[in-house]
Amino acid sequence: DNRGLIVGCSFKGELLSNNNGDVAGIVCRNYETEKMGKGVCGVISDCVNYGKMEIFLNDEGEAWWVGAGGICRNNYGWIQRCVNKGTIIAANGDNSVSSGGIVGGNDGTIIDCYNLGEITTSNNSTSAQAVSVGGIAGSGYLGSIRNAFSLKNIKVNGTRTSYINGVIGSNNQTEIANCYYWGTDTESYATRCEYADLGSEEMIRKLTNNGANDVWVLMVGQPALSWGQTG
Repeated sequence: DNRGLIVGCSFKGELLSNNNGDVAGIVCRNYETEKMGKGVCGVISDCVNYGKMEIFLNDEGEAWWVGAGGICRNNYGWIQRCVNKGTIIAANGDNSVSSGGIVGGNDGTIIDCYNLGEITTSNNSTSAQAVSVGGIAGSGYLGSIRNAFSLKNIKVNGTRTSYINGVIGSNNQTEIANCYYWGTDTESYATRCEYADLGSEEMIRKLTNNGANDVWVLMVGQPALSWGQTG
């Protein structure tokens, strides 16, 4: 768990949970806490996941809502300038699951992040348990996601599907601003783009808020974070 600052970290490898547990590439939970009477955010910045996350939920565990995120499972703090390039696979039994390219669940702030990783979910539950999957966040309650995009379609298997969207799976009052995705998913919170549109100078202009910052650059035909030119 993180209540401080994590900068410039990466994960390569595989993480597997087959007993109703959470997995994440950098840290499981990024908290916001009170310190000396002031709100203090855990911050994750300039991190990238290359690894593979797999969750297989059985029908007998006591867990109710578990999940996976390329960077973080649950974000209550601040995540900025992070990338997922790894694969995320989530298959549920009769428990709920939430998974996303950057975070499984978001109650905090995500800004200037993107997903290039494959996300696959399977839902064969015989109950009404939910599967929530998004290119950036699996689910969100309050919080915000800004200046983000996902470049991979989400693969859905099974007889039941719940909340599957390009940027955020299930959304409860999360502020979504200036976010984009490519794929067949339909989503009212973000803007669907053609692949060529995402790799344009116009998209860089949008992500940098009309050139107000230099966070984003165009690299190999797609938007990338400027720290990636040297990092």
